[in-house]
Amino acid sequence: MKRSEFKEKIILRLKLLKVCTFFSFKEATAYAANNYSNMLSTFMYVITYLVFIGALFNKVKTVAGYSYGEILFLTLMTQVSFYIIWSVSISNTDLLAKNVKNGNLDIWISRPVPLLWFVTFQKININSLLMDGVPATAPLIYLVIKNFNSPVLPINLLAGTAIILMGIVIAHCFQFILNLSCFWTGENQNMRNLAWELGFFGDSIPFEGYSANFRRIAMFFIPSIITSALSTSVILGKNTNPLVLPLVFGIMIMFLYLNLKMWDLALKHYSSASS
Repeated sequence: MKRSEFKEKIILRLKLLKVCTFFSFKEATAYAANNYSNMLSTFMYVITYLVFIGALFNKVKTVAGYSYGEILFLTLMTQVSFYIIWSVSISNTDLLAKNVKNGNLDIWISRPVPLLWFVTFQKININSLLMDGVPATAPLIYLVIKNFNSPVLPINLLAGTAIILMGIVIAHCFQFILNLSCFWTGENQNMRNLAWELGFFGDSIPFEGYSANFRRIAMFFIPSIITSALSTSVILGKNTNPLVLPLVFGIMIMFLYLNLKMWDLALKHYSSASS
């Protein structure tokens, strides 16, 4: 591939991302009542969870070796990763299943657009991040600042940030692959529920709270183990294994490969079924 062709492909994808983000924002802000109700519900959920954490630490000093401030920090990492995955990944997998069911995917297959890129970023719900994520995490951020007193090394912060970013990619691929069942069944509700339950299973449990064998296996089918638990453990310096970063990178490459192959398989089935 020539450099000019590669540059054109990149520019096209960036333009699509810009247009999809702008359209998604306009669509979301058109329904103000829904926005405020979602904001209230997520805010109340976080408040309820914080009350529970506070009551728990009135009885104990640590949980799986984590102090109150460290558990709050883990909860913050969990919320941040959840809102990113919810706003970018899950909204798009739901929309893809809807378009497969009603036949609208045919329109985009016939268009000169990078189809996988488009269905991955067709709906970027920035409004959800702003209206739901920010108010809901505000009291959590305040409590973390007030109670967090664990030293964080810059190298651990960089490594943990890299892990949470790779974990978000893994979580997206995990959600996307399971939701591709809609190409065969016409709907994806059951697989969506399974992807949801597995994808966010135990997302507020410390990494050290799981057994070693469970951690090794769960990193391949429970993405929250990576996005919240493992990233927090690395940032706090509780996990200093130098193989963690290459392992997570390898898992990400594996999921990206599976994502591409399963997408090609789903498209072939869709084309043959509709012909």
